[in-house]
Amino acid sequence: MGRKASLVLWAVADVIAGVVAVGLLINVTSGLLPEPLTEPQVAWPALLLVSAVVAALAVRRIRQSEPPQSPNEALEQQRRHDELTPQFDITYRRSGSSDVVTLCLAFVGPLGLDRLDSVEVAVRNDRPDRRPVTAGPPTAEDIASVIWSPYRLRPGVDRADRMGRCTPAVPLDRGEVLYRTLELSLTPHWVPSQDFWRQQYADQPVRLTLTCTRKDHSPWVLPMEITIPSPASNEAS
Repeated sequence: MGRKASLVLWAVADVIAGVVAVGLLINVTSGLLPEPLTEPQVAWPALLLVSAVVAALAVRRIRQSEPPQSPNEALEQQRRHDELTPQFDITYRRSGSSDVVTLCLAFVGPLGLDRLDSVEVAVRNDRPDRRPVTAGPPTAEDIASVIWSPYRLRPGVDRADRMGRCTPAVPLDRGEVLYRTLELSLTPHWVPSQDFWRQQYADQPVRLTLTCTRKDHSPWVLPMEITIPSPASNEAS
């Protein structure tokens, strides 16, 4: 019998012994306790409560008795986690000269990972350290309310949030494609003109973060980028 199985059996024995001991205690002291405390509607809930406490202590003992993970086991676990890092092919498609773009995220591997329990898609800012540089606008709140990117997720589509920052996580099988709708990001109110904003991001990629989860594995956080030319650039070419 393995060590963990033995600990589980001991834990079960602890619970049974605790329940029996409490039951005997109630019977022995029933003549000494005030009558309300010996009524079934009081005595049995008390017995269940004590049993739950004993069970919790037994589980805690099992967890504390588990040997710590060795450095080699930790390295092997990390190596396996890295081997199973989800792989995506990312492309886009546009209908004519529309500003709306369909992002296509194809889950292609690796072979040892056939399904993801959840995939969350978010648009990252071009820089993570944007902050106010003057006493006046834009304020920190103004800056936080902007998607600093040429495109954002289209609010309301695929349950994207009102800001266009992210869409909720969904499951995905290997070989399937996750589609997300993008639109041009909104020009901040303090920027001189929309043309100035568009020129600022003319050659900038859309930066994405894919957060992927699978049971019994730590999450994978994948930074990705894709450059999407503006409709005007497509027409010029």
